[in-house]
This record gives sequence, structure tokens and C-alpha cells, in this order.
Amino acid sequence: CFDFTRERFGPRLPLPNGHTSRAYSDATVTLSNFGEDQLAMLFQCKFTFWIKIWVTSKIEPEDASFLPVNMIPLTGHQYLADAGSFFMDEKTNILVVSGKVVGYVPRCIAHVVGKMGHSIKVDAGELSDPSCCPVVCSYVPSSVQIKQVLT
Repeated sequence: CFDFTRERFGPRLPLPNGHTSRAYSDATVTLSNFGEDQLAMLFQCKFTFWIKIWVTSKIEPEDASFLPVNMIPLTGHQYLADAGSFFMDEKTNILVVSGKVVGYVPRCIAHVVGKMGHSIKVDAGELSDPSCCPVVCSYVPSSVQIKQVLT
């Protein structure tokens, strides 16, 4: 965790309970921002492809607490096989997970998953650089007004 007041990294924060270090070594784990001041963690076992998601309920310089997200386990797809990314939208209750499909022509694939586990797969096209992974991120609008220049 980065401490902006002291401008340095603090101690490592604990990840959600219930998993041993062995479980994390056999999984893909990725973090994403959620809302304005929370983190979401996605965990996917590389053997079962089950996904679990947690959202922080507290983040402090020396501690973090996570709550599980009430979603049906999403099985059958290895969403983060190649270090993709994800974001969740708390207002629309959707999850977007990106990754790439490696083949003759590597492609960017996004899975959009609704609250009840319904999902669609979106082919976002050919990757311009096959060595890179596609990235998705959320956008949090700001109430800061942008000064307009009149011409």
C-alpha cells in the first residue's frame, strides 16, 4: 500500500481470508479500483476456473478488510489466462473481464457479466501488439469543472 502522506510504500496488506499461499500460487489474482476509494480483488483458480471477488470494506496504512461480492461463481472460462484486467460497476452491477485469445491472430476478448451470472463474450478485435495484454479500467467522473476557453 502506498502511503501518500509519507510518500513511501508501507507494509503489504493482507488479502482476503480463506486461501493459503499455495492457493494463490495456483491462481490468477488481480486488483482493480472500485468506486472512488475502494479496491476489488478477483481470484481465479487455474484448475477449476472458478472466480471469487472481494471488495475492500476498510483500507488503512497497516490494514485492509475485504467483503465477498455476492455473485454466482463463474465457471467455464479462464478469463485471466494471460494477465488481463477487470472492473466492476456498482451502479449497473456488471463485471467486465478482459483477456486475450492466442491463436494465428491474437485477439482481445472481453466478458461482460451481469449480477445473476449471465454473460456475453465480446471480440474487441485483433491485438496490435501480441506480446501485450488488453486492459480495461473504470472511469470515475469528477465534479471538478474544466475551464472552457471561448474563441
